[in-house]
Amino acid sequence: MATVTAVKTGNWSDPTVWDSGSLPQTGDTVCSGAYTVTIDQDVNIGTGTIKGTSSGHFEVAGAFVGTRNITANVDAATTYTGGTIRLLNTTGSIVNIVGNLTNSGLVSNGIVVRNTAGGTLNVTGSITQGAVQSTGVDNASVGPCNIVGALSVGNANNSCALAAVGTGTCVVTGSVTSNGTNLQPICVNVTGVATVTINGNVLGGGGNNSAGVRNGAGGTVTINGTVTAGTPGYGARNDAGGVLIVTEAVGNNYGPGGGTSERAAVYGSATAGAVTAVYKATSGPYGAAPCAGAVKMVRDATNKSTLIDASGGPNVELVPV
Repeated sequence: MATVTAVKTGNWSDPTVWDSGSLPQTGDTVCSGAYTVTIDQDVNIGTGTIKGTSSGHFEVAGAFVGTRNITANVDAATTYTGGTIRLLNTTGSIVNIVGNLTNSGLVSNGIVVRNTAGGTLNVTGSITQGAVQSTGVDNASVGPCNIVGALSVGNANNSCALAAVGTGTCVVTGSVTSNGTNLQPICVNVTGVATVTINGNVLGGGGNNSAGVRNGAGGTVTINGTVTAGTPGYGARNDAGGVLIVTEAVGNNYGPGGGTSERAAVYGSATAGAVTAVYKATSGPYGAAPCAGAVKMVRDATNKSTLIDASGGPNVELVPV
């Protein structure tokens, strides 16, 4: 296991690109240096790590057609906002990344993987953003993005594991957690007109405007799982004219014997055109409300909605008459 660094711009498959004089091997840490390295072949360095710099990165070229497989961890340790790996490949092409996406650096604005065109991005692995403002996956265009793994953010304002900036469809299969206590770490941040589906549970953070999921534009977000409020961050917020549909909303532990800050699991804006709805609403253990703002109850597959008072009050099933 060695550190291998590019010494010129060129293709991954060219041994003269690397200071070692040979291609990177399993377990290596692979750095771009100040250059652009085109990933022109399948790459497998196992648990090794691909790292960019503030002036260099890796990319899949726009002319690429087919499927490109990358097995490696990917780290945004620098301020390069184009992405440690930048995908320029167009519609019909696929890039599969098997590995964890992180930001180990102490500088802000890094992006681990940026999808800028129409190709499909598939990630199998966890996405964790830590103590500085950074983004795990920036889906910035029309290309679809599929992630299988847990997503989490730490304590940095405006950090996110997934930014759905464009119009591409995004599917996350795994938990979504905002761990931060600062003002606005958001694990999944939808700022484009994207369709995002989360198959997993969502947990809000510890900052007033933090959230597990935020729909901040005209996107459509469906959460097939339980959304739980943090202390005091929302689990999921629908801030503009988009759509947010949640299977279950659960209030936080505010109340006697619990936390000191009440926050609902799901917040819905009253903006014209906005739709925020839940199938099942459960209070926190001490009675904290599961929903706030303009939130509707909708019927599930059994043709009913459910209100549950977890603090010991009555449960209510709503059925059509």
